[in-house]
Amino acid sequence: MYSVETPTTKLYKFTGKKPLSAQTDLAVHNESGIRICNVEFKAKGVSPSARSHFPIFKDLQKFLREPVWGLWFHLLEGIDNSTIKNFLSVMAKQIDDVQREFREDVESPGLTFHVCVLEHGFSLQRDVTLQPGRVITDAELNEHLRVDLKVSRSELVEVRDLNGWDLNRC
Repeated sequence: MYSVETPTTKLYKFTGKKPLSAQTDLAVHNESGIRICNVEFKAKGVSPSARSHFPIFKDLQKFLREPVWGLWFHLLEGIDNSTIKNFLSVMAKQIDDVQREFREDVESPGLTFHVCVLEHGFSLQRDVTLQPGRVITDAELNEHLRVDLKVSRSELVEVRDLNGWDLNRC
């Protein structure tokens, strides 16, 4: 079972003065109707030098503070050799920022990252398990979210180091 644009169980204060329920793009429920996973769908590249990463911070805050698994599905049309590395470094930094700001309220058991690259015909997936009461360090995040690939303009040329990521070719 699933629901779309589902209210979160906790309240968040992203703008304004009053905390409100946020929404997740998709919630997956087990056969008893209990939510087991929140899903966010995103597209386009992410630059470490962008003026603001608040939209990512906001969504990761929902993922980390909600007491269910999170799935971040990111769609990229095409990439160069730095696109995925840049995206993952931004994700690691934003996870670190959320953990530092909300240390006592991080309840998620973990996150799955799925990055789909259309033009190059592949996707990558990796789970990052979180432990209640333990902040995953910036160094650990960067290690978990590291992958080394070489691409040309339209294809995956070489897999240098998957580092625990699952690679699926389309």
